[in-house]
Amino acid sequence: MRGMDGIAPNDHSVIVVGVSGGKDSMLLLHLLHSASYDIIAAHVNYGLRGEESNGDEKFVREFCEQRDIQLVVERANPDELRKGNLQANARKVRYDFFESIASRFDKAYIAVAHHSNDQVETILMKWLRGSYRFFPLGMKQRTPRI
Repeated sequence: MRGMDGIAPNDHSVIVVGVSGGKDSMLLLHLLHSASYDIIAAHVNYGLRGEESNGDEKFVREFCEQRDIQLVVERANPDELRKGNLQANARKVRYDFFESIASRFDKAYIAVAHHSNDQVETILMKWLRGSYRFFPLGMKQRTPRI
């Protein structure tokens, strides 16, 4: 029996699950945990929303503790994130963090949750930037790890 995109639940690969505390990522974490995948939750606290950011981290911590899910948290420097393009800087911090966890294992995947509004936003951003030749493309379902 094959699982998520060809990953069998019993193949013992580690899946690093990017978890923000939002509905989409929490559902992904719940489903992978319920399906008995070997997972590590990874949360970045950007500190951009003060106590709200800390509340997200607390929520993720409690969820993971209740289910005995390993959690790794990275705390970003909000002042550094604001230098230049905030979204691009946050994305780099996030994916560098996920990759640093995944690189500890012989075989690991990184899973993040997106929903249809994320796809629309990506396409719109590309169009507004003038990336017309890429306009119809949103996010890929699967990208190779480097």
